Amino acid sequence: MSWSLLPEPVLISILSYFQYYEIIQIGYTCKRWNIVSNDNLLWKTVLCRDFQMSKKTTIHPSGSFWMEEYKRLIDETPNVMSEELCQDDEVLHVAFSNSGNLFVTCCKDATFTVLNMSNDGTTSLRYRGNMTNCGWQYTSSAQFN
Repeated sequence: MSWSLLPEPVLISILSYFQYYEIIQIGYTCKRWNIVSNDNLLWKTVLCRDFQMSKKTTIHPSGSFWMEEYKRLIDETPNVMSEELCQDDEVLHVAFSNSGNLFVTCCKDATFTVLNMSNDGTTSLRYRGNMTNCGWQYTSSAQFN
């Protein structure tokens, strides 16, 4: 049996088990799969599954397609804090590396902390520095090169 013989409802049902980024990649395979991967009901199913919403959910007034609604929720929904960082003083500045796997905090007490960030959002200490020995009163900014 060939994939081309599968009816669209069966293909949509199969695609509904994939992650959203996999559905997008599958859409690049061929013209038919592109059409199926953009199916409005497929994206409603995936959205309701991933955001734990009722199937009775209606689309946001500004949207017209469930795929657009999915992108809106991904881009505009804040992430859940995974942990609270203990800092000795008030944080004045936070900078992220280009890759996003490191970030630095600069504090009012002239200290800075470089942290690793894993894919699951947890952090670990990479380096902690104190600039008071250089005569600094506080660290106001930092950047990655």
